[in-house]
Amino acid sequence: MTTALSDMRPIGEQLRAWRQLRKLSQLRLACEVDMSARHLSFVETGRSVPSRDTVLRLAEYLDVPLRDRNLMLLAAGYAPVFHIPLRDPNLLLIAAGYAAVFDETPSSLMRPERDGC
Repeated sequence: MTTALSDMRPIGEQLRAWRQLRKLSQLRLACEVDMSARHLSFVETGRSVPSRDTVLRLAEYLDVPLRDRNLMLLAAGYAPVFHIPLRDPNLLLIAAGYAAVFDETPSSLMRPERDGC
């Protein structure tokens, strides 16, 4: 999983990888999401930038996990829309790492600070 924005693959590469993983042709995928195969080809090769709605339609049809959909949106230049819960095991590992460094409990790191408390 890619987490650093500088390491993020372009949207076209991500779409191509998911399409190939699902064993779909460009024509089949394009027909299923109501777009032209030519436009999908242009998106995959970086010659065109998809709309936010197009990214979401493609990701939905390809059954891309929500975390990866957020990465696809970021790669296309849009804000992520899916909330990843703080109870995610990867985030708890990160919180535990902070706790080890800052000598705090992970739960105190996840609570918002209050003024005067």
